[in-house]
Parts: sequence; C-alpha cells; structure tokens
Amino acid sequence: MKRKFIKKTVSVVLSILLIFTLTFGISAHEIYYTSSGSPIVLKWINTYNDKYRMKINGDKLNNETTAYLYDCDYSSYITQYDLAKTAWHNCSQVIISQGVSRPAEANVIIKTPSVEEWEIVESYAPGRIVFGHATLIDTDGNEILNLSDAVSSTRQIAYATIRLNPDPSVFYNTTHIRAVMVHELGHALGLGHPNGDYNYTSAASVMRSNNSSYVTPQSHDQNDVTVKYG
Repeated sequence: MKRKFIKKTVSVVLSILLIFTLTFGISAHEIYYTSSGSPIVLKWINTYNDKYRMKINGDKLNNETTAYLYDCDYSSYITQYDLAKTAWHNCSQVIISQGVSRPAEANVIIKTPSVEEWEIVESYAPGRIVFGHATLIDTDGNEILNLSDAVSSTRQIAYATIRLNPDPSVFYNTTHIRAVMVHELGHALGLGHPNGDYNYTSAASVMRSNNSSYVTPQSHDQNDVTVKYG
C-alpha cells in the first residue's frame, strides 16, 4: 500500500513538472524578464560548428587617451584580461578565438572608457558603484540597454562592448578586476544574474550580482550556457 502511494506521488510530481516545462519552457538565467516573469532570450548568431565563437580584443584596456586619472596604472587590467579572456572556453558550447589582434576583427571589445563615456554608463545605475557594464548590440545594430530595448530587439546578438570602471581604486584587489571581466563576458553571452528577481538560485556562480568570489564559470554557469545554446 505504501509503495503504491509513493509511486502515485512520484507520478503526480513528474506530471506537474512536465506540465510546467511544456507551459513555461526551460530557460537559462536571462538578463531581462517581463513583469510577469517571462524570459527575454538573447542569443548570439555568430557560431562555428554549432558553438558560439567569442572573438575578444582588449587593446583599448590600456589606451592612454582614455585615462580616467592621469596617474592610473592599467597594467593590472592587462594582466587580468590575459587570464579572464579564455575563462568561458571550458563551456562546451563556447569557442574562444585566439590571436584576435585588432578590434575590427573582434565581436567582443573590452575597454576602459573615457571619463565622458563612463559617466554615461554610471547614469544607468545611479547611487551605486559600477564595476563593469556589457552593452549588447543586436543584428539590426541597435543597443540593448534595458527591458524595452530587449523586447523590441531582434533578440539576436551580433556584437558586445564591455566597459570596465577606469578607476582601478574602486576594485577590491586585482583579482576582483578579473572576476568583473569574466562576469561581464557572461553578460556578453546573454546570461543574467541567478540571484535576480526571477528564477532565483543560491548556487555558486560567477554571474551572481556583485560577484567578487569567483573568477571562472562555475557548474551552474556552464549549465546555463548549455541550456541557452544547446
């Protein structure tokens, strides 16, 4: 009798999960959700052998003409970039192209912006320190900066620009710079925060908002990439 009850309970639970999956689908943690919690799925179209091809360039990380402070030393940015740029390569759906020597050849640019450019980024999040920001551009050439942009976009990512806070003093340490780079590269892939308002999880993740603990994608992050890109 007990065994029949357990089997019936398991059957009911599986049925509910199946209905939920068919109704709502399975989604990675997305950057944007509607007010009802429906995910806005943003994905790259640039693939190679059915894998997303991330062609990263960091030449503008040490551009003296964009110095935030005259006495800034950007060497730590370059060092951490060399460590961060291949972090997502361990995900089976991502290829990191090596030897992207010119920005024009890249589809992801990591840079330290000018003061004027950074103040625009800061205006997106008034009242808090911004460590980095990823701007996605869709296949029509439109920037995706908010939910409205995401909804009206083609939902196909063609390009991304990652801007790091050009004031090194705001970072906790040099390793934190790498954590921010890897986190923003995750946004460039279309991944959102797993500890946001929707689809919340406490799993270890380099994509957690205000992350400073992880410098490589964790199991949860790799799973999100698999769910998104298949």
